[in-house]
Amino acid sequence: MKGNNDAVPHLSGSSKWTTGTIESGSRRLVLDEEIDFAEGQGILIAGAGKPLREVLSLVIEEDARSSGVISLVLPGEEVRVTEVEAGCETVALRLTQGCSASGYIAIVLDTVEFLIPVQAGETVPVIADRIRDWFFEGWTNGGEAGTAEVRLTAGEPGIKRDSFVYGQNTGVEAELVMEKGKRTAAREIAAQWRSGSYKNWVPGGYANSNVVFFVAKVEGAMKGETGTYDSASTGAVGRLEVVQFGSYLLAGIAAVDGRTVTLDRPALEQMRGVYVGHDDSAALQEALDRAAGGELSLPPGTYLTAATLKPGAATLLRGAGKASTVLQFQALGPGIHITSRANDVYIGHLQVKNVCSPDVYYDGTDSEVHGIHITGAKRTVIEHCWFDNCDDAAIRAATHTFGTKLLYNVIVNTAEGSGIEIIRGEECLIQGNFIKRSSQHAVRLCGARKPIAIGNVLEDNVDGFSIQGFGMGRDVNQRAQDFIIEGNTIKDQVRAAIVIANQTNSGLIQGNWLEGRRAEIGIELRTSIIRGRLSTNFDVVVQNNLLKGFRNPVIIRGDQQGIVVKGNTIKDFTANEPYGACGIYMNCDDIGDLASIEIQGNTIVCKTHDQLGVRLFRASRGTSVQVHDNAFTMRRSELAAVALDEMCIKNDSGAEYNQAALCSVKSGTSTLLMPDNQKITAVISQDTNSYSVLPV
Repeated sequence: MKGNNDAVPHLSGSSKWTTGTIESGSRRLVLDEEIDFAEGQGILIAGAGKPLREVLSLVIEEDARSSGVISLVLPGEEVRVTEVEAGCETVALRLTQGCSASGYIAIVLDTVEFLIPVQAGETVPVIADRIRDWFFEGWTNGGEAGTAEVRLTAGEPGIKRDSFVYGQNTGVEAELVMEKGKRTAAREIAAQWRSGSYKNWVPGGYANSNVVFFVAKVEGAMKGETGTYDSASTGAVGRLEVVQFGSYLLAGIAAVDGRTVTLDRPALEQMRGVYVGHDDSAALQEALDRAAGGELSLPPGTYLTAATLKPGAATLLRGAGKASTVLQFQALGPGIHITSRANDVYIGHLQVKNVCSPDVYYDGTDSEVHGIHITGAKRTVIEHCWFDNCDDAAIRAATHTFGTKLLYNVIVNTAEGSGIEIIRGEECLIQGNFIKRSSQHAVRLCGARKPIAIGNVLEDNVDGFSIQGFGMGRDVNQRAQDFIIEGNTIKDQVRAAIVIANQTNSGLIQGNWLEGRRAEIGIELRTSIIRGRLSTNFDVVVQNNLLKGFRNPVIIRGDQQGIVVKGNTIKDFTANEPYGACGIYMNCDDIGDLASIEIQGNTIVCKTHDQLGVRLFRASRGTSVQVHDNAFTMRRSELAAVALDEMCIKNDSGAEYNQAALCSVKSGTSTLLMPDNQKITAVISQDTNSYSVLPV
């Protein structure tokens, strides 16, 4: 790593460390090994300062790729091991009947349908050979030539959506047996370590997080830097790091003579063989103060800091690249704070790492710190930065911030919160960011006005976008409103891709690509009763999105007004059982009205048999849902208990509810002039939706 930084006085930019000894009340530190310390730099000595508990973080960065045993060694503890699994899903087909009518058979693998031509008179071995020779993207083919058995194996480990085979009136019949894939996820590995009992450490962290915190049970230096995590050959890589040294002392270096370092302040405790490393806290803040109103350029290096950094107004903080210039925090607390007095701040091309404040350290109290916290500032720009293991958010813009731009950042491993949070901010632009493995939402817009989120990629977070008012129930004092969510890629969330709740209005969700392999829900508009008041959402348009692979792609629940779902492609929604999945699900939940809901011009395609299109439950007297000009393509078995039109659109409310709440028919009058000049007027009703059935 880089040593002394000549461009900025007293900055080391070095992550080198050693061990050393110091007496209580002494300023003389004796190092066990000489490293790149220099006069004027900052230094951190574990155990020599005021009483504090040590904190470690274990970040599991990848899911398992092969089965095996991983191990963890915490200081003062025995080796802990846990098993992880990874295996590819297999589908075994055994054809039992040849072809009696030419056509296509359909094989659905992980929601993707493959059509294979067959000719009348073809035998089972001929058809099986053709299947073995077919190209199934993401799968490999197997089985012995000339036999009835075909074996398809997924190319990647993990659980897939259930597979199906359909003869489609060709007479071809087959039996299908699945061996489900397996892959221990990073979150599951973290949960195993989090649930353990340790002699010297208290584990903690959010339930859905891939980060585990270990807090020492006693104060003082615990030699956390000697702990190890070993993923062996499983691919479940991770890192164990100290995010706060126990009872650390921060000091300046007055002089260096070989292995003897003279400090500018005395140690409070006697320490022997403890961690000694760099700390650039004071030098970084001094450099920022000097650069106020100008630019501070940080060369490549790892800048260790134990204090919050505060840039001044119109200051540019620029690194040499998000993988090259690293601001790594080594004490609990906020990262970078941009206050209301610091307008027009720019931060770019650097990495912010290990900004932590785990709730377990504060006995479960919700403690919130952030990688970068913007409070009331205007026109902040943060671009091309990397945020890793920042808690409670990587970036939070709060308290009436205005004109914030968050551009092309990478945000990963948010331990106890959301990747990006806009809390009562106005006119914020969130563009081109990649956000992965946040323990809550990738992006949270809470009481935000006129935010725009465009072209972001959200992957493997608990939720993708969460859009909500600020406050709860009667205490909501600022709605989320006038938002645009456009052109984003949202895939593989844990729960839902987009959630709209708690008094949100006047928004557009447009042109997004949403895929759910684990998530059950694509877009959810929900209402709840909070402190006796409905948290109603209204005037939200969901249009021209692609939603695929969810169990319930669109859910509208509770009390909603003026919701338009238009021009979307909703496909490949699936469940393992008949009638278990629904393209658009609506339910008043006995708490309000679904008023002026419009479902128009959507393409709804389901390749899995006997699932549902549009469903309305518990329709209140004030509910009105118009379903028009939609195109349904659904697969229906001969044994289906529900007719095709009812599979596609149905008010499933009981007799005590509003039976007229859902309308899929347009009515009008027609006047016919007879030869005797007599006029005959008739009422004509027409279902504006179209229906296509896929055979089983």
